[in-house]
Amino acid sequence: MNGTNWKPADYRIARRKLSLTQIAEVAYPSVCRCDWVKTGFCLIDLGAEFGSRAMRAGMVEMVAEFDRLFREVRRKRLDIQSMTRFDQQSTTKPHRDGSDEESVLVLGYEPTLIDSRLFLSDFSVCAGSQGLYPAEFLEKFNPMYARGAKLLTPFTTELTEFNPRHFQILIINNSCARGKLNGRTMQGVLHHAEVPHPRTDALRIINSVVLTPQPLHSQPRLPIEERQRFLESDELSEYSRT
Repeated sequence: MNGTNWKPADYRIARRKLSLTQIAEVAYPSVCRCDWVKTGFCLIDLGAEFGSRAMRAGMVEMVAEFDRLFREVRRKRLDIQSMTRFDQQSTTKPHRDGSDEESVLVLGYEPTLIDSRLFLSDFSVCAGSQGLYPAEFLEKFNPMYARGAKLLTPFTTELTEFNPRHFQILIINNSCARGKLNGRTMQGVLHHAEVPHPRTDALRIINSVVLTPQPLHSQPRLPIEERQRFLESDELSEYSRT
């Protein structure tokens, strides 16, 4: 059992000369974990000059590699449920983005003048320490309230390597298992942000892609027009939670 105080070397993947497809291949086992040994998330720093549309294209490239690997391991595909980009300047409580029981969340942070801190809370491991399965833990100890948040504290890691001035991709296991650890179901983590000083003269833009397992031969749920809009339009939605 792990999930406590991960070090940057555990979750940060340096680009070096790796392509984003190669980085995705390295990240996949940690993110799509079905155990409590790996982190359940990873952070990739792209530097200050990478570019918004280039990062979004890179996110799609990484999603394609995650899908390929998921097909090999699980005999299902990772389907894109949603693709959005928004300005988020609110402090949040530990949460998972609304989705299916198993899902992966890919977040692309753009450089901003707004300072923030990011945290990942391993509620799956915390649930196991309480003799509960993850969904049951969230039902009994809602982390939006003080008791649940306190229980999560020993299982929470601050991403000390997160740099608000850089383009960065954070990939999170957003799952919420409804059974005990079985080695087959993805084990998720919660995420939250602290934004101490919101600003009206600056933006904190986050690009978000949610992936969910689907049968191999099912049809994509997200229209191609939505995918193209995510890649080519700089328009922001009103969604603002992550």
